[in-house]
Parts: sequence; C-alpha cells; structure tokens
Amino acid sequence: MVNNAEEIYQKIAEKYDFLNHFFSVYIDVLWRKKLLRLILPEEGDRVLDVCTGTGDIAIEIKAKANSKVVGLDISEEMLKVARKKLQERRLDIPLIIGDALKMPVKNSTFDVVTIGFGLRNLPDYDKGLDEMARVLKNGGRIFILEFAPPRKNILGFLYWIYLRYIMPFIGGIIAGVKEDYKELAVSIKNFLTPEDMEKLLRRHGFRNVKSSMLSFGIAYIYTGELTRDGK
Repeated sequence: MVNNAEEIYQKIAEKYDFLNHFFSVYIDVLWRKKLLRLILPEEGDRVLDVCTGTGDIAIEIKAKANSKVVGLDISEEMLKVARKKLQERRLDIPLIIGDALKMPVKNSTFDVVTIGFGLRNLPDYDKGLDEMARVLKNGGRIFILEFAPPRKNILGFLYWIYLRYIMPFIGGIIAGVKEDYKELAVSIKNFLTPEDMEKLLRRHGFRNVKSSMLSFGIAYIYTGELTRDGK
C-alpha cells in the first residue's frame, strides 16, 4: 500500500504513460495485451475497470470487443488524461470518479471487473476485493494485473536495486517525484506473493483462481470466477 497514492498520481498524471513505458521498456504494453487476450468479454458484457488511471485497459477492451465498459478512478487528473484519449480514439466510455473501497455502483452490475496496477495502492486489500465482488454478478470474472515482490535470487536483487534507486533517480529528473517513486518501490516490495494473492481471492469467494507469471515474475495476472452461496 502507498500511503499517499492518490496524491502521487495527481502529480504525475500527465507523465504517467510516458514513465510507465520508459521504466518498463514498453513491456507493460505486452502485459496489458496478455491481459486482454485472457479477458475476451462476450458481446454485451458489462466491464468495470477499477483504478482505471489514464484508461489504457478500458480503452483497449472497448476497442476490441462489443462490450459496455466503465472506468473508475479516484484521481481527477488521471481521468482528464483518459478523457483526452477517448476523444482522440472516438470511443464512448463512462468515467466515474470514485473510491475503489466504496464504489458508487449497484450490487451485481458487472460481468467482468479488471484492475491494473491498482490493488497494491489500496489501503485495504480485503475491502477492495469485497467491493469488486459486490459489484460482480454471480459467476462474474475478475482480472488483476499487478507487480509481485522481487524474488529472492540474483535477478530479484537486481530488480530491487532498479526499483529502489534507479527509478526514483530518473523519476526525480523527469517528473520531480523522486521520493514518491521510492514509496512506490516499497509498495511493490511489500505486496502479497502470488501464493498469498491466490489465497486472498479464494477467501473472497472466487473459484478457479489462477495466476500467470509475466517477465520472470516481475508481474502477474490473477483470474477468478465469483461464486456466491456455493452456486
């Protein structure tokens, strides 16, 4: 969890996409494409992208499937960037300003919920997943794209050095947010392991839980189907 995640993203909104692509050498684009291949929403499905940020996941789903897509984020500055993208691509996606821990959405509304790189920034993972389960229909699917803690090997050590020292240094030069990127690095280090993430999803009523490793374990995609009352 990042203590002031909302404040950080408000500050870096205009540079968010550039920084993501720069720091990941555009691998983040490939991760999102893998996510989209897994989702494959059916025609008419209602999809909610939680912590939508600048809208990349919501926009790609809308562009590739005949689905009703909604984006939700707590940062107005990030949503401003998302709106510009929607105008450029002539896509219609309702964007809601809202807290992922208390979403202004009715129960059992969506067939699919997605969240990309947002779960670890929530102050309460359990409450966040409770909310996502609440707005999903019974049998609805969840897709989570998120970083994993560095592994305890030489690659994991080098990755941590990159997160802890190199990214904040560059972030300070480009966007003046050196200390904020240090905090984001710590949020990745302290996040749940893939095994704990799978347990967490099962605890919140998700079945057929699976995790897909990306780029030697830098990130994972977690999937599950909501089952209420054993049905």
